[in-house]
Amino acid sequence: MMEYVQRELPYVRSYVLRSVYGMLRQEGIAFGEEAPGKIIAECRADGTDVSLSITAEEKAFGTELTISLRRPCDGMSKQKVA
Repeated sequence: MMEYVQRELPYVRSYVLRSVYGMLRQEGIAFGEEAPGKIIAECRADGTDVSLSITAEEKAFGTELTISLRRPCDGMSKQKVA
């Protein structure tokens, strides 16, 4: 089962993506763009390798941001995942 969090933000997609890229750079997290608006990020959290998929989809009233775990992370507790 894939773990994810999804939020609707009252901002245009380009602002949301710019903020996500800035945060990833600031935290020193390796990332790449799989497709326009779909970011793949790799990092280490609590001794566990984490792979995230981050997507930003424009909606009628803003942007829907979804962050998903790409593969199971057995070492992370449910509280830290959600």
